[in-house]
Amino acid sequence: MDTIYATGDVAYAATDEDDNHAMMSCQHAMNLGRSNVAADLLGEAPIPYSQPKYVTCLDLGPWGAVYTEG
Repeated sequence: MDTIYATGDVAYAATDEDDNHAMMSCQHAMNLGRSNVAADLLGEAPIPYSQPKYVTCLDLGPWGAVYTEG
């Protein structure tokens, strides 16, 4: 395997040119997956990662979850 990908809780990814980084949380996992893993599986060039909208999500186990946008 030539490439290793990280997403969600284990990824500390740059989000812009101003040295801001994504928090290591689930809110970034889907965008990181789309921009890297999906493109690689399809033989396409990776899409630059961007996270313009900030959200938070908290897993409450069997009780559900809390989701906020701001």
